[in-house]
Amino acid sequence: MDAIEIDITKHEALRKLGVDVVGIDFLEFQSAPIYSHCILNPPFRVGVQHALKAWDILWDGEIVAILNAE
Repeated sequence: MDAIEIDITKHEALRKLGVDVVGIDFLEFQSAPIYSHCILNPPFRVGVQHALKAWDILWDGEIVAILNAE
C-alpha cells in the first residue's frame, strides 16, 4: 500500500504500519496509471481536483473519496 501524506509528522507512523509513503502533495504526484484502488480524504476546497487526479493514476479499479456536496 502506498500513501501520499502532506503532514510529514505522520510519515513515520505510516511506515511503521508497513505503508510506503511515496509523496507529500497528491496533486503534484507523478505516476503512470498503476493503481487499482484510490482512497481519498482530500481538503474540501480542492476535492474535485483530487478526484480527477485519482482518475488519472487509476489503472483499473475503484475510487473512494470523501467530498463535499459542491
